[in-house]
Amino acid sequence: MNKILHNHKIPVLSKNLEINPLNGTDHILSNTEKKYYLKINEQTKDILNLIDGKTTIEALCELYNCKYNNTINLKTVENLIYEKLAPYGIIEGQDHFIKPHSKPSYLKLSFIIFREEWVNRISPFFFFLFNKQILYLSLITILVYTTYFLFKHIDVYSTFSIQKSLIFFLSIKCLSVTFHELGHAVAATFYGAKPGGIGGGFYWFTPVYFTDVTDIWRLRKGERIIVNLSGIYFELILCTIIGSMAYMSGGELLASISVIIAISSLFNLNPFLRSDGYWIITDLTDSPNLMKHSFSKLKNLFRVLKGEKLKWGAKDYIFLLYALACCIAITLLVYNVLILNPNSLLLFPQNLWMFLKALFNPSADVSMLDYANLVIPMIFLVLAYRFAKLLLIRNSNKLKNIFDTYLNILKA
Repeated sequence: MNKILHNHKIPVLSKNLEINPLNGTDHILSNTEKKYYLKINEQTKDILNLIDGKTTIEALCELYNCKYNNTINLKTVENLIYEKLAPYGIIEGQDHFIKPHSKPSYLKLSFIIFREEWVNRISPFFFFLFNKQILYLSLITILVYTTYFLFKHIDVYSTFSIQKSLIFFLSIKCLSVTFHELGHAVAATFYGAKPGGIGGGFYWFTPVYFTDVTDIWRLRKGERIIVNLSGIYFELILCTIIGSMAYMSGGELLASISVIIAISSLFNLNPFLRSDGYWIITDLTDSPNLMKHSFSKLKNLFRVLKGEKLKWGAKDYIFLLYALACCIAITLLVYNVLILNPNSLLLFPQNLWMFLKALFNPSADVSMLDYANLVIPMIFLVLAYRFAKLLLIRNSNKLKNIFDTYLNILKA
C-alpha cells in the first residue's frame, strides 16, 4: 500500500461503524456493512472519535495531543488511519484497499445451507425459549433428562444393528445439529446481533455445521456467552423431546441415539477444540485469539524459569492455565493411545475396514465401544498430522538447505 503523504487530507469514517467496549482497556470496532470486527485500544478509539469528516490529519493530530496531553506524531496517526484501518473498510474512499474476506483456516470446504434471510425470518419464532420462566423450566427438564437417561442407557458393550442405527442416527443427528446452530442464531438475533447463514464444512477432516455469529462481538460479554451456550441448550431440548418419545414408546434404539446425541452436544463444552467451550473461554477472557495468547504465555513461562521477571495480571495466568490444560489433554490422549491401548492405533485400519464392510451387512451389530475404537485413534492421527505439518512449515527452509546440500553431494 502506498504511503499517504498529504498532511491536509481529511479522513471520513465509513457508515455503519460501531465502537463497543470489550474490557477495561480494549474495544471492538465493527463495520457491520463490511462485516469486519477489530480489537482496538483506548488510544485508537479516542483518535477515531475525533474524526468528524472536516478535520485534516495534521489538525487531528494536534487536537488529540492537546485534548489528551499526549505527544503522538503525524506519521503515527497517518499510518493508523490509512494503513492499519483502511483495509477493513473503516475510511470512506479507500474501497480499493479493503482486504477480501478469508475463511477461517481451521474450516475447510465450507458452504452455506440456510441463507441469512431464512435464518432471520425463522429466529423470532423461538424467542419464547429465552423467556425467564420458560428458560428455567427448560433447564430443569434438561437436567432431569440428562441425569436419568445418561445413567440408565449408557452401556458401551450393548450392541445394535449398524444399518438400522446408522439411518436413525444420521437422520436425527442432521436435525439436532441444525437445531444446535439455529440456537446460536436465535440467541444472537434475540440480543440484537445479525447472524449470517448456517452452513457446513470440514474441521479436522470431520463434517461440521456452523453459524456465522461474528456480529456478537458487538454484544456484552454475558450476552456473547449465552449465544455460545444456546446451541447446546437448543440441542438438549430436542434430545429431551426425543428421549420422552423413546420412554413412552419403549424404543431402546431411539433412547440410545438420543443419549449419544446428548453426549456429543455436551462434548461441545470441550474447550480444547474450536467448539462452544473454546468460544466461551474466549468471551470470558475477552480474547478473540485465545489459542495464540495462551501458548505465548507458555513460552514466557520458560523465560520466567530462567530468571526473567515478567509482569502478569490475572488474565495472563488464565491463559497459562488454558495452555497447560491443552498440553495435559494432548498428553493424556497420547498416553491412552500409545501406552494403555496401542492396539487401537495398530488395528485402526482393520477396524475402519470392518466398520465400512459392516455398513453393507444387514445383520452386523456395533457397540459404543466400537465407535470409540475408531474415533480416539482418528483424533490421535489427526493431531499427529497437524503437528508434523507445523514442524514441516517451520523448518521448511532448513529442510530445503539439507536437501540442496544432499543433491550437491550427489552431483559431485
